[in-house]
Order: sequence, then C-alpha cells, then structure tokens
Amino acid sequence: MKPVEIKREILRYGDGHAERVEDSIVTEYTVTVKVNGQEFVTMVCTPDYIEDMVIGYLASEGIITKFSDIQSIWIQEKEGFVHVKTSRENPYYKNLQGKRYLTSCCGGSRSGFVFAADALTAKKLDNINTAIEIEDCFRLMEEMQDSAKLFKNTGGVHNAALCSLFGPVVSRLDIGRHNALDKIYGYCLKNDISIRDKVIVFKQ
Repeated sequence: MKPVEIKREILRYGDGHAERVEDSIVTEYTVTVKVNGQEFVTMVCTPDYIEDMVIGYLASEGIITKFSDIQSIWIQEKEGFVHVKTSRENPYYKNLQGKRYLTSCCGGSRSGFVFAADALTAKKLDNINTAIEIEDCFRLMEEMQDSAKLFKNTGGVHNAALCSLFGPVVSRLDIGRHNALDKIYGYCLKNDISIRDKVIVFKQ
C-alpha cells in the first residue's frame, strides 16, 4: 500500500513574506468496492486499514450485519479494487441504489440514500446506559490526540477513537471523517470487540 504521508515542497506565507519549504502532506487513495461482482461504491481515503474500512462501511450501510457474513474479501492494491463476496445482501439496495462515489469530504450527507439507509439500519438506544464524566471526556480526547502522529505531521486528517473509561481501545485517522469511523467499526467486527460499553471520541 502507498505511504500515508509524503514530503512535498510548498510555499509557506507568514510575517509578510513567503518561503519555499519541505513539508509533510497526507496522501489519498481511491478504491472501488465490488460486492458479489457488482461495483457498489468508490471511496477516496487514506491508504491504510482498507479492509477494516470496507467491512465497517458495508455494515454501516446494512449490507452485512456481522463479519461472518463475508465469505471472502480480496484487495487489488495496485488496481484500487476490493472484492467482497457475501451470502447476505440487503435486497432493498437492489431497488434503492446504483454505484456511488464518496469523496473524502462528507458534503451534505453520507450518501444519496441516507434516509433509506438510516431507516433500515437504525437501532434503538433504550438499553444503552454508558455514562461518562466531563473530566473523562477531556482526558480521552488528550490521550487520542497524543497518539495522532499523522495529524501532528500533516494536519490533514480526521482523528477518531473508540474508548472505554480506561482509555482508547482503537484509534484511526483518515482524510474522510466517515472513513475513520468505518475503520474502527470494521476492526471491531473483525475482532469481535463489543462497542456497547464504549464511547466514540472524535476530532475534526
């Protein structure tokens, strides 16, 4: 996979003058996801944890409900394809959508079918009892930021972490805020990590 950051010469302006300096910038990677041989979505992302991102995205969109729904997943890194074979395909999507293209910026919505997807995948929160103190919110944010090397180097990514009260369980960074969350969700599904007693800490 290509590096997540590269060095480039930039023109930096400050104190009334400009100078050419070498700086770190975050890279982009375009990947098209095929589900059961059919192109489903093209995504622009930071080139790491691609498999986790695809798993999380498909679960978020209601295509799968658990990792075992995926029979196989294969990444064509050079060509920019991820091939997913699943025995469970949400029948509503056959009527609701064609292929979609998601840029790194969310824009007005995650997808053109956001309301349909929300209706199909929304869950009740009646039994969610996770509570967190204000002090813990700031502490977890600081702990997440301390480990965000790519953000410190480039300033060009969104940072997200799944946390227990004891600290971050898993954290991910991406040029797309939804990608960062999908990478976390996919990792949890793949590794059977419960999210019921945890919170998301997020920084744009």
